[in-house]
Amino acid sequence: MEVGRDTARRAGTGNEENSGAGQSILPSGLYGVRFRYQGKQASGVVAIHGDSFAGGDSGMAYYGKLTRSGAQLRATVTTLRHTDTGGVALLGSDNLEFVADGQPTGSGAIFSGDAPHTGQRFEFSLTGIRTPGLSI
Repeated sequence: MEVGRDTARRAGTGNEENSGAGQSILPSGLYGVRFRYQGKQASGVVAIHGDSFAGGDSGMAYYGKLTRSGAQLRATVTTLRHTDTGGVALLGSDNLEFVADGQPTGSGAIFSGDAPHTGQRFEFSLTGIRTPGLSI
C-alpha cells in the first residue's frame, strides 16, 4: 500500500484506502479509541486495515470487524485481558464479544451499543492519528 496524494483529507491517518471490492469501511491507519460507560472513560489505539481492526490499551486487547450498510457502521468487537493491571474492565468483564452501531465522522467514527450483561449504553469513538509514511 502506498501513501496517496490526498492523504490530508482522509481521517487524519495519512494512509491510502483500499480500492475495489475490498474497500475499507474507514481509511486504513492508526486510530485513537476512547470508550465511555457509566461516567468512566478508557482509551487506547487500534489499527484498521480493510474491514478488520486490532489494538488495545495497558490491560486489554480488542479486535474485530467493521461493516457498513448505507451510512450506518457496525463494529463487532472481542476484548481480552493481556496484562493484569489490577483494575476492572470498563464494561465489567475481561473477555467480551459485543456489537456497536455507529456513524462516520470527519476524522473517524462514533459507535454506541448495549453493554453485555448489564444492557446499559456505552459509547466509543475512533479518531484518526496522522501517521505519515505508515502503511497498514
